[in-house]
Amino acid sequence: ELNILKQLVERDENDIFLCGDAAQAVTTKYQAFKDIGLSIPGARSRNLRQNYRNSRDVLNAAYQVLYTNMTEEVTDREDFEILDPEYSTFTGSTPLLLSAPNLESEIANAFALVTEVIGAAPGKKGCIAICGFSQYELEMFSQQIGLPVLNGSTDIDSQDVFLSDLEQTKGFEFDIVCVLNCSSGVLPSSTAPESERHRDLARLYVSMTRATRDLVISWSISPSPFF
Repeated sequence: ELNILKQLVERDENDIFLCGDAAQAVTTKYQAFKDIGLSIPGARSRNLRQNYRNSRDVLNAAYQVLYTNMTEEVTDREDFEILDPEYSTFTGSTPLLLSAPNLESEIANAFALVTEVIGAAPGKKGCIAICGFSQYELEMFSQQIGLPVLNGSTDIDSQDVFLSDLEQTKGFEFDIVCVLNCSSGVLPSSTAPESERHRDLARLYVSMTRATRDLVISWSISPSPFF
C-alpha cells in the first residue's frame, strides 16, 4: 500500500504526509517503512500528545488498560511507540467496572443507563459495544431491539443510541459508551493465537476512547484478564 502511495506523487520535499496512532492498530498489517525506502528521521516527525476528545478519567482508564497489557510482540516492533498522553483539561465521571449474572442483564442495564444519560441532556449520544459477536450477528440483534448498528456509513446524527462491535466504534465519539461482554474467554478471544492478543487489546482501547465523559465496562461470570 505504501509503495502504491509513493508512486502517486513526484518525489519532492513534503511529498507524503503520514499520521497514525499505533495503539489503534486494530487490523493485522505488516508495517516497516524502511523496507520501501521511506525514511522518517526525528527532524521530519512530530509526536502529538495532547488529547482533546476524552475526559481525564476516561483516557487514564483506557491508557492504564493498554499500558499494563502490552506484550513484547507489540513493543518490539520497529515502527511502534506508545506515548504518555497529555490529558485534556476537563473531567467526567469515574469509569465503572460492573459485573452481571449474564449478558442479557448487561445489555438491559446498559440500555437503561444510556437512556438515562441521554434523556437528561438532549443532543447527547450513546453507544453500546458488545464483545465477541460478528457484525452480522449484531445486525440481526439490532433488528430485534430497534437500535441502529455502527458501520462505515453510519450517520450518528440520525439517532441518539447505537449498537456496535468493538472495531466499528473507531472514528466515532459518544458522550457515554458501555463496553459489554468483557469476560474471560471472550476478550481476548479464546480462539486467537497468543501472538494476536494485542489486536483485541487495541480494539478494546479504541472502544474505550470513544467515550468523551462516561465509560462503563461490564462482564458476566469472570472478567477479562485485561482488567
